Amino acid sequence: MLAFAASVFAQAPTTGAADPTADQGDVISLFSGVYTDVTVDTWKTDWSVSDFADTTIDGNEMKRYTNLGYAGIETVGANLVDASGMTHLNLDFWSPNSTQFKIKLVDFGADGAYQGGDDSEHELTFNAPGQNEWVNFKIPLTDFAGLTGTAHIAQYLIVSEPYQTSTVFIDNVYFSKGASEKVPTMGATAPTEAAGDVISMFCDEYTDVTVDTWRTSWSSANLEDDTIDGNPVKKYSALDVVGVETTGANLIDASEMDFFNLDVWSPNFTTFKIKLVDFGADGAFDGGDDTEHELTFDMPDQETWIKYKIPMSDFTGLGSSAHMAQFLFVGAPSGASTVYIDNVYFSKESTTSSAAASLNGINMYPNPAKSVLNIDLQKATSEISTLEIRDLQGRVVMTQNIYNDLQHSVDISLICSGIYVAILKGPEANFTQKIIIE
Repeated sequence: MLAFAASVFAQAPTTGAADPTADQGDVISLFSGVYTDVTVDTWKTDWSVSDFADTTIDGNEMKRYTNLGYAGIETVGANLVDASGMTHLNLDFWSPNSTQFKIKLVDFGADGAYQGGDDSEHELTFNAPGQNEWVNFKIPLTDFAGLTGTAHIAQYLIVSEPYQTSTVFIDNVYFSKGASEKVPTMGATAPTEAAGDVISMFCDEYTDVTVDTWRTSWSSANLEDDTIDGNPVKKYSALDVVGVETTGANLIDASEMDFFNLDVWSPNFTTFKIKLVDFGADGAFDGGDDTEHELTFDMPDQETWIKYKIPMSDFTGLGSSAHMAQFLFVGAPSGASTVYIDNVYFSKESTTSSAAASLNGINMYPNPAKSVLNIDLQKATSEISTLEIRDLQGRVVMTQNIYNDLQHSVDISLICSGIYVAILKGPEANFTQKIIIE
């Protein structure tokens, strides 16, 4: 018994969770060293299935639940919490072994009595929460869809798997309000690739293939089909990781495709990751020939649509792309990111790309280029008026008028080294060529 206890205590955070920064006037706090707390009747009801202790780590007081199946917290009678003016439930969570975490809120209704006839409740599930790290949950109260009111909050239940063997530390439990989270006011730019050069999973401009699910059962995120400025989008909130699947008969053969594309908008993410998984020739998960690769994009732009046009060759861990089955999106801060996604598709170099440009008498050189990109239109068969240079995320880094000059030299010395796509635009056709700037 002593050995077991020692192993439990060893599995604990070494530092406290980050202090919350909301103003005291915008908070109703149940437990936090930053705010004045309301009265909580108990942090472990007598009907709980868990061991409980108040503990202090690195000078931070916190609640520790061991052998956790479920635990009830109560603010009843005179201590009912009126959270009707609040917008979010917040808490910080740390566990060495939790594989699933659930949070339930119970409102006793206007009579303030348990099972008085007007009780309402709702439970949220978070699959695969981060282990051995503090996870901040900032949950919109609107996500607790089963609550008919939040003016008489009386019970808070936490549940963890593996059942009765989980250890969970809790800190900074409070309701908060503030400015509404920003949302996009306009849709992402419509893609322009020809339909024959695309395999679309989700895009208005194309016919989509069948997707089994946009949120697997093992995801840790909320999914909502939303519409922005008339454009259907996928909205993920409380995002840690979400899985999208095209399995079985819906496996995607992207072996002829050159790029994986998607548009992403977020008000608050600080890191975004994209993982592609190919199930191999047997088409089965963990069949022995699965391959995968994850790309990380640190400090992506917020509150703007980001167009990712990622060369399939960047997913170096993929041994094949002929049996694409899973697409994982990960956001940080973990469990607190909101991400909108649109225009998810594979594409290949257009027939009006670099090869076609050469056939139409257009030449861009040198490639790689250092400070000057030359454009030769002496033998061009189509009128060209504009040069546009985009990075591989689809962001425009330069636009310049060409006016169909037969010879044109473009100063590219201010563009950072990397791989770009040069697009020559005209009234009848566009021509693209991948260029390298050294």
